[in-house]
This record gives sequence, C-alpha cells and structure tokens, in this order.
Amino acid sequence: MNAPVGLRIVSSNSFQTGLGNFNHKGSYEIIVRNLSYDKKVSIWAYNGSSWRDIPGEFVESLPGNLEKWQVTANENDFEFAVKFIANGITYWDTNKGRNYKFPRAHDAFNALSGSNFPIVFGNISLSNSKLKAHVAVQNLGYNKVVGLIYTVDNWATHQSVSGLYSWTMGSGMEVWSIEQQLESLSEVQVACFYKINGCEYWDNNFHKNYTILPQRMELSTDDSDSSKRDMWEPRPQKIIPRKVKKVQESVVSPKIKILESELLPTD
Repeated sequence: MNAPVGLRIVSSNSFQTGLGNFNHKGSYEIIVRNLSYDKKVSIWAYNGSSWRDIPGEFVESLPGNLEKWQVTANENDFEFAVKFIANGITYWDTNKGRNYKFPRAHDAFNALSGSNFPIVFGNISLSNSKLKAHVAVQNLGYNKVVGLIYTVDNWATHQSVSGLYSWTMGSGMEVWSIEQQLESLSEVQVACFYKINGCEYWDNNFHKNYTILPQRMELSTDDSDSSKRDMWEPRPQKIIPRKVKKVQESVVSPKIKILESELLPTD
C-alpha cells in the first residue's frame, strides 16, 4: 500500500443468542503509514441522518513502517470513509471518491475490503495433513485465478494451488475455497494470490507470510471458533447462481521474490 491510509477490511457478523435475539459484531481494520508518533485514526460514518467520527485503537506495528488500527463497527452506519491525521495533515480513504457502503449482515457474515486490498485471507486451517482456506477477492472481472503458494521447508521449495469459486457475499466480495492434501503434518507458511486482467495481487501478511501450525488455526478477528469456521461458508439463500469461475491454469511462481513489496497491492 503506497497511500498514507487504507481500509483493509470491514466485517459484519450478526449471530443469534441463546434467547433468540440477534446481536451484531464487526470491526474495521485500517492500515496507516507511521508518519508521526502523534496520530489519530478514525472512521467517518453516516448513519442516515448525520455524520460522526468513530475513533480507532492501535493494534500492532507492521513491516514497511506501517501500523494496523481497529475500529468497532456499528451496523447502523450506512456509509463511511477512513480518516487519518498526522503532522497536522488529514488523509482520507474515500474509496476513490465514492465512499464505502457498510456491508449488511442480515443474520449472516458479510465483509468488504478496501480499494487498496483486492484480496484478503478469510480463514485457514491445517488438520490431518489437509490444508483448507477461504480467500475473499473483489470481483474485478470474470476470468480470474485465486489460490495460494505454500512451503513446508521454509521456502527451500514451494508449491502453488488454485482455488474454486464458492459464493458471493451481499457486499459483492467473492469467497473462494482452497484445499490441498499435504504429504506430512508439519508447519506450513502460505501467501495467497489473485490474478486478474493481467495484474497480480497478494496477501502475504505484510511480508511476514501466514504460518500455520499442524492444528486448527483461523485467521479471523471473531472470538468464536465456530463463527470463524462458518462465517466464510456459503449460505444457500445467499448464493448467486452463476458459472463456476475456476480458470484452468498452471500457476508457476517465480522464486520467492513474489512475496516482496513490489507485488503488494498499490494504488
């Protein structure tokens, strides 16, 4: 990400309580450049009648002089932009001037990624030597390849595997599923890719890659294990009938350089 600030993903999850009521849980994940020590990160949100500033909290420092911030999401907000103040200058991510529309959950899971992040990992697990993952991508065109590369020997060698289209969220984000049977149960490092319109986009966990231990491990901000497993799965009533968008292509990754900064999503 070259911009000073960018929405990575906003999630919206409605779930039923034991009393039969529905609660909402969601969050905005924001990436900013560390331009100064004193900074303010917030969501500028519209609830249908007025705009308000929702302050964010620092989560962690990232490689490349970046920081991750988080803001609690409120499904009563319909439209929003990301606001970042550093050194007396205000920076915005307004979705290229269109603002973002909050993804409505309606008793399901919904997510929307920022314009600088066409691909994001949903969740991933490694159990009984089988690697399973869900990846969400923006629908930038019809013919696309979504998949991941992985290594079991710290990148001395690596393999790639393409995914299959699974379903489309109400926000328009596509969820693709990836499965791969491994020869042995060991630690795995992975990064996911998205090839569309002659471009390649990557989610490599900000140059760190994702490390998966030989047990269930979900890449999600939700606290419930069952929610983390289920929220990326298709709901029958949510599936949009369409042709399966798998592209038969042998994906050959050119060295491990593909995990370096020049192939990160840029403006």
